[in-house]
Amino acid sequence: MAENNELPPLRDEAACVFCQTAVSQPGAPCADCGILTLPGYRTPAGPRATSRAEFYMIHDDLWQFVTGPCGWHLFLCIGCLEWRLGRRLTPDDFTAAPVNDLWYTDDGHLWSWRSPRLVARLRGHDSVAVAPGRNANRG
Repeated sequence: MAENNELPPLRDEAACVFCQTAVSQPGAPCADCGILTLPGYRTPAGPRATSRAEFYMIHDDLWQFVTGPCGWHLFLCIGCLEWRLGRRLTPDDFTAAPVNDLWYTDDGHLWSWRSPRLVARLRGHDSVAVAPGRNANRG
């Protein structure tokens, strides 16, 4: 791990196990705990959620801060993202992407079947502090 508030060194994407496998894995498993962030499957009648999703978009600079330079290949559940970040997410951390729009609820998109934890963060509820993660001391 980097010291003195420095970002970790760049990873070689060709050698990164996550970069080679994460994108192709069904269900978008969290890179840290393995929980499916987009659980469900498609049927001829449309998508069917098997549990609540934690599929979202945060601002690029924040994502790169917690995942490193090849993090666009990764998925993180809200809990693991907050652990890495060392704090709770706030509505300002999320982009204006449709995936974050709470008007889409339990519709034809698997990501619209959101977990209560994700909905709380998008709305700005549940602001209790979390234990510092590995990036908690970074500026």
